[in-house]
Amino acid sequence: MTKHRPHAPRQPGRRAGQARAEHERRRRQKVRGAWIAAAVVVVAAAVTVPLVVAGSGPGRGVPAVQAVGSPQGNQLHQFSGSQHAPFIELSQYYPIWEHKNPNYVLVDVREAAERALAHIPNDVWVPLADMASTGWQYLNRYRGKTLVLYCDCPWEEAAAASVVLKQHGWTNTDLRVLHQGIPGWEQAGYPVVPGGNVCVTEHDWPQACGGG
Repeated sequence: MTKHRPHAPRQPGRRAGQARAEHERRRRQKVRGAWIAAAVVVVAAAVTVPLVVAGSGPGRGVPAVQAVGSPQGNQLHQFSGSQHAPFIELSQYYPIWEHKNPNYVLVDVREAAERALAHIPNDVWVPLADMASTGWQYLNRYRGKTLVLYCDCPWEEAAAASVVLKQHGWTNTDLRVLHQGIPGWEQAGYPVVPGGNVCVTEHDWPQACGGG
C-alpha cells in the first residue's frame, strides 16, 4: 500500500542546523564529482533553448520537451560536447506513471540513505555512484524503453546519470530527467513509499551500499 511520506519533526538547535549543512555539503560534493567524471563544461546561455528531440512525439509516446535553463541563469550543461538528457515536467510524467505506461521506466539515482526514507512507487533503483560501473549494465534490460531519471536536488544527479548512460549507447530519444524530482512529486501530493534497508531488500550496489 502506498502512503504519503510523513513529515519528519524538526530538530531544534544548532546541532540540527549543522547536520543539515553537512548533508548539503556532501551532496554538492557528490554532484560536483559526477560532473567532473563526465567531463562537464558549463556554458552560459543568454536565453532558454528549446530542445525538440528527434523521434519523440505520438509515434513513440514520448512528449517533445523544452529543455529549460537552471535556476542559476539559463545554463546549458554540456559534457564533452553533449547535453544531458532533456527534462520532462512533472505535469507530463505523472499521467504516464499513473497509467503504468509499459514504455517508461522510472529510475531513482539517489544514494541508499535517501531512498531508505522514501521513494516513488513502481520505480527501480540504480544510484549515480554506481552508474558508470555496473549500473548502466543493470539498465540494459530496459533497452527500448524510455528511462525517466529522478533525484532530490531536484535534478542535478539525474542529469549526471543521463550523461553516463549516453556514454553507453542511450540517446535523447530514450532518456528523460524528471525536472522537479522527488521534492516536486511530494509537494504535489503524489504517493511515496518507505524504502527501508534497500541494500538488503533491493540491490547491494558496491559503491552506494559501501562495498566498493
